[in-house]
Amino acid sequence: MIKKLTNIQGVTVYRDEAAGVSYRRLVGGLAWPKLPEPGYLALVGEVWGRDDDLQARPLKILAERGESTIAGLHRACLELRKLCQVGSWLADLRQKQETGMFLRLNRELQQAVYLEAAPYTRQEPALSVYAQLVLELVQPGKKILTFGDSSLNGYLMARSPEEMREPAGRFPQLAALGYAVAQLVVQQPLEPGELARLERQAERTWDRHQWAKGSGR
Repeated sequence: MIKKLTNIQGVTVYRDEAAGVSYRRLVGGLAWPKLPEPGYLALVGEVWGRDDDLQARPLKILAERGESTIAGLHRACLELRKLCQVGSWLADLRQKQETGMFLRLNRELQQAVYLEAAPYTRQEPALSVYAQLVLELVQPGKKILTFGDSSLNGYLMARSPEEMREPAGRFPQLAALGYAVAQLVVQQPLEPGELARLERQAERTWDRHQWAKGSGR
């Protein structure tokens, strides 16, 4: 079980006491069922401490779940919220029917699971868009992303060049992982202390502008 804590700097930390690991971010990807493939959830954690050899924070697949129905995906999201403190999921919101069914379950069950638009889903991305991001993180000698017991690495490697050109949504397992990885790679939060530094810099800049205005009177 992962606990959501706040450190002395007021920054949120996700702590897995059993494993002795702290995470800076937990990001979940949700891909809708695409017959005959089930829908899929993939939760990826970004380790708090930076690895000097990798020159990056390691990423780990913490949980995954396949469900053949929208109700099953919704139920799995609620379970993982309790276990891992993840309250929102990245999904392809262009899929109006699936998104509508999911949000209707929120209202009926009065259990809100928040959905956000996954990176690159404004258009219909090919599987290769996400596959390339994942493969960059598992290069020999610089394996930033670790799969643990997950079978997703083998599933990715088994895809043919022709399949790589197909829409990512046809492969929910890889789409879910791709959504999470893309978010972690594309969106980089400020380092601890960096926000305070930028605020001080903005304040000094504002003071200079105010002085300049006053001196011109």
